[in-house]
Amino acid sequence: MTVGTQNSKCALSSLSVSPSLHPLQGVDLSPNEKSLLFGSFSCCNGTGVFTGEGKAVEKGYSSCCGLIPRVRVCHDLIRRVLKNNPDLSLKDLYELNLLEHDYNALKNISEGAFFTGVKITHLDPLKIRNRLLSVAISAKWRFGLNTKFIQLGSSENIFDYYKENKKIVIVMDASILHQKQQHVRDFVAIVDHCYNGLIPVWVGMPAIVKQSGRSRSYKRRVSGMLAQSLDQVIPQATLDRLDYL
Repeated sequence: MTVGTQNSKCALSSLSVSPSLHPLQGVDLSPNEKSLLFGSFSCCNGTGVFTGEGKAVEKGYSSCCGLIPRVRVCHDLIRRVLKNNPDLSLKDLYELNLLEHDYNALKNISEGAFFTGVKITHLDPLKIRNRLLSVAISAKWRFGLNTKFIQLGSSENIFDYYKENKKIVIVMDASILHQKQQHVRDFVAIVDHCYNGLIPVWVGMPAIVKQSGRSRSYKRRVSGMLAQSLDQVIPQATLDRLDYL
């Protein structure tokens, strides 16, 4: 998946304008599917260092782009995701795709537009997870946005992001809020912080399923009960702010 042409300007800038919906645009998966390959950037061969043009070449000057720092944060995110989700593989992450709505939102945010965020509701928690992951990876890799990916219930200190100027915050997933009161307090603090700070936030929430008689499947009944229970544990003020998304 070659990006750019030899001696062209830094190809990183093309990632945010490419119409592709692939979160890892410009990156290849190794043949053994165990690592990501960033050597397809023909402008620097994945080194992040390239020679200048004209007199700069004569003097032996070279320049550095943002490729290496961006590769580093992308690797860090993927490492954390795989650690917290043992059922996922690197190939699973590589095969994710963005929804066009999320792509347009990230593109607009990267260009300075105001965006409140997205509340993702679905009966299938895996579909929620995959969509949030595609947004998180794309935000960091393709758009270079200062992004905080929060997985409630993990051992990480979720409040580290308060110290940083985040462009977007992604919360995954709210379906565990009924398990511990601390999860609820963390979730409320995050939503309030993003709302007050005008920080775009993507939140995963299970869909509320209305009663529809005996024909409802067990999975749909459980999803509906869980969603209803979340309405009971999340403060009304926070629910109102989520409706604002």
